[in-house]
Amino acid sequence: MPEPTNKRADEQAPPLPMMMGRPGGGPGGGPGAHFMRKVEKAKNPRGTVLRLWIYLRRQRAALVVAGLAVLITVGLTLMGPYLLGVAIDEAMVKGDLPALARTCALMLVVYALNSFFTWVQAYVMAGASQRTVRDLRNDLFE
Repeated sequence: MPEPTNKRADEQAPPLPMMMGRPGGGPGGGPGAHFMRKVEKAKNPRGTVLRLWIYLRRQRAALVVAGLAVLITVGLTLMGPYLLGVAIDEAMVKGDLPALARTCALMLVVYALNSFFTWVQAYVMAGASQRTVRDLRNDLFE
């Protein structure tokens, strides 16, 4: 004898929502919904990049400064773990406290410079992008 059930055979539980905001999920609602949409691509990517480069060329100095800041930041980022290794291998193992203090002070300077050049890079790139968008809008409205 079959066991009694509370649900009819043709009735099923509703599907679990994939995203918040819309019953049953689907694109259009909730956090992360923009990741579910179809990616729009340029019909002529090479032409699009060339036209955008015309506007970015006006920001050449800012791009050079940002590029230099990136190179300096990468070097300083690599220097931090190297100095940590020096502090452990040469100062702590040997028990040389003055050398450990000098290495720690140098690490503080390296991390402070790294933060500064990261800020410079972000500041310069934000200004360049804002000026580029301004130029695009001005040309669009002319």
